[in-house]
Amino acid sequence: MLPTLSLDEARLLAGDLDGSGTCLSRALAVASRVNGAKVAIGVRYAAGAALSAHAWVVWGGVPLRAADPIGEVIAVLDAADDWSAHDDEFPRSRVT
Repeated sequence: MLPTLSLDEARLLAGDLDGSGTCLSRALAVASRVNGAKVAIGVRYAAGAALSAHAWVVWGGVPLRAADPIGEVIAVLDAADDWSAHDDEFPRSRVT
């Protein structure tokens, strides 16, 4: 299991990951390393404009990075505190 990150370390990781993968994959990767972090998904739509969606990390009800939130939050993903309770449903691969 990877070590838990502080909020400052998580912000640095989020910046390092910018431009890699999707915003959702980046937010999930960062949130998985911060105790109590959640992933918010927001959408923005204006008449005559394209739908825009974005995912970002939230901790303590505050976005990890102030510039991340866009639009109206439509979902918040909250990680299970103890994944061992779900080992039968979602087996994890073990790296040795």
